[in-house]
Amino acid sequence: RLEDRGDHYYTQIKLVDGKNSKIDISTNDNLLTISVGKKEQKTTKSANGTITQQSFSNSKNIIALPQDALVEKLQTNYKDDILEITIPKIKASSKS
Repeated sequence: RLEDRGDHYYTQIKLVDGKNSKIDISTNDNLLTISVGKKEQKTTKSANGTITQQSFSNSKNIIALPQDALVEKLQTNYKDDILEITIPKIKASSKS
């Protein structure tokens, strides 16, 4: 969900174990896409040999951006598994 905070837009996403995930943020055609991919590998040794299990997970959030979102100035902050995204608004030109 994108919040209008006056001079900018803001959203935050809670990530589970985000520090071990690949996070990709992109914008295209007034859409903000946040992709989170994670690869886990577990190796178990037994008398019969070694078993390696791999799992992959991927999630994607797509948020429609307003026309006045200045996507070129998008800023991110990541802390404690919270990804914050701030997008300034295009300033309206004042007419005299």
